[in-house]
Amino acid sequence: MRVLLAVALVLVACVAHAAVARDTRRQTLTAASIHVHDGDTFHVGAQAFRLRGIDTPELGQPRAGPARERLRALLHSGPVIVVPRGEDVYGRTLVDVYVGGRSVARILNAEGYAKRRPKPRPRMRRSLSGSLDMCGSLHIPTTRATWDVPG
Repeated sequence: MRVLLAVALVLVACVAHAAVARDTRRQTLTAASIHVHDGDTFHVGAQAFRLRGIDTPELGQPRAGPARERLRALLHSGPVIVVPRGEDVYGRTLVDVYVGGRSVARILNAEGYAKRRPKPRPRMRRSLSGSLDMCGSLHIPTTRATWDVPG
């Protein structure tokens, strides 16, 4: 009886783990709904998506056109699976994108259209004692308020 209970608990744990591991936020897009902006950004309607983890040349820079066309070709080659991962400073949704089970960002990087984008490091600022805090501003302690300074 105990063995049966232990097996049942293991099965329940496995099913619960599989349910959590499956990403329910993923979307499948059709090629007709996608408008490619540049080599790492595309739109579906009013929503902008940015490929996570890579950087391609900006429009007007050398190799921007080929990068844009390669992204367009990849996104139009089959069903596109988009997995949201966050938002960038411009309000675009950061996504992992897959076509045919392959990562679009990895393909662009491997083919030389993109370079890996390093994860941003937190910026340090000084604390009130003159050390750095997390936003990069220097705070110098003072005994007088700024409005008390003779002028």
